[in-house]
Parts: sequence; C-alpha cells; structure tokens
Amino acid sequence: MLRIAFGIQSLLAVLIGWTTIVGMCVEWFAHYQGRAYASRAELAAVLSEAAVPWLLAAIFLALSALLCQLWSSGTKWTD
Repeated sequence: MLRIAFGIQSLLAVLIGWTTIVGMCVEWFAHYQGRAYASRAELAAVLSEAAVPWLLAAIFLALSALLCQLWSSGTKWTD
C-alpha cells in the first residue's frame, strides 16, 4: 500500500512539475514577445530573472524523477 501511495505521489509531482514548466513558457513568451531591449545589460537582467523559476522547476523535476526511480526500483522505505 505504501508503494502505491509513493507511486501516486511521484506521478503527481511529475505532472505538477511539467505543468509548471509549460505555464512558465507560456507566461514568458506572452510577457517578453516582441519587446525591444535597450542594452545587453537589460537583456541579461531579464534572462537572469527568468532563470530563477526555471532552475527551481528543474530541481523539482530532478527530485521527483529520483523519487520515481527509487519507487520503481523497489527500494524499501520502511523495514
């Protein structure tokens, strides 16, 4: 029963992570589409600001993938 619960939790984590990434792509495209930047510094600031949620989403997906791998490999969580 515990394996089923962890499996469902892992699948939900992956689904939420991918939904977050798709949402960020749509938001980034809608917000920055067709905008002209005054300088390279302004463009670098915008890109670094946009990188923070991407990095957090990548970490979230990596952790959820690790949880899925541990669950599928039959790792015992409790003895």
